[in-house]
Amino acid sequence: MSSWQDFAEGSPEAAAWGKKILSKYGIAYLATVREDGAPRVHPVCPAFLGAEIYIGVMGSSPKLHDLRRDPRFVLHALPGPQDAEFTLRGRVRLFPEELAAELLRKRAASGDDVVTTTFFFLDIERADYAAYETAKGLRPVPTRTAWHAPEVQS
Repeated sequence: MSSWQDFAEGSPEAAAWGKKILSKYGIAYLATVREDGAPRVHPVCPAFLGAEIYIGVMGSSPKLHDLRRDPRFVLHALPGPQDAEFTLRGRVRLFPEELAAELLRKRAASGDDVVTTTFFFLDIERADYAAYETAKGLRPVPTRTAWHAPEVQS
């Protein structure tokens, strides 16, 4: 598993595009695994904190129960410029309690409505980016980039 920083160092162009696309709309779709093994899709608002990407999940959300039981996820951004695509796959990692409390205090101080929220870092196993270019009169042609986290040696 790798942080956003690791991904950005390993594939700077794809990470720059990914951050641009995710930041443009402030919303993406998170796929989780239901208890019966079926996929479930949820809108989320990914954010960046230092070298990490994270999400906050309200306490009553089915995705919270999914992620606590099975940390695997896929995050798919809304289309970027010229329908560019950006997807992350990996596993979530729970925020340390002190960091979550600090983030909630900062949000409350800035006037945000603070509800019971659980925060997860997104540890990345794979990132995919596709940019589309259209030659005059032709169908769009994708240029695809895939990044995989380095294997951990034990």
